[in-house]
Amino acid sequence: IIINENVSIGDQFHITSINSINIGKNVLMGQKITITDNSHGLTDKASMILAPRNRKLISKGRIVINNDVWIGDKVTIVGNIEIGNGSIIASNSVVTKNIPDYTVVGGIPAKIIKQYK
Repeated sequence: IIINENVSIGDQFHITSINSINIGKNVLMGQKITITDNSHGLTDKASMILAPRNRKLISKGRIVINNDVWIGDKVTIVGNIEIGNGSIIASNSVVTKNIPDYTVVGGIPAKIIKQYK
C-alpha cells in the first residue's frame, strides 16, 4: 500500500491489500471509504460451502488512484481498477471498472455522469 503526499483521509477508512494499492498525490477522501484489492474466495460452490474466514483470499488485481481525485463518503473501490487524474467519485458509489481522467462517476456500480477530455 502506497499513500503519496497531501492525501486527506476521512474517518472510518478501511483499506486491505494482498496485491497492490497506490494512492496518488492530493487525493481527498470522505468518511467510511473501503478500498480493497481482495475478497474471501470465489463464487463457485466448492468455495461457498466453506465459512468465509476459511476461504482463500484472492485478488483480481491492483488498484491505482491517480492524482487530484476526490472520493465522496461511503465509496467502495474493488480490485483491478485505475481511477484517472482529477476524477470525482460520488458518495455511496461502488467502483468496479476503470475511470478515465477528469471524469465524474456515481452509482452502484459506478457509471460515467460527466467526462472532460
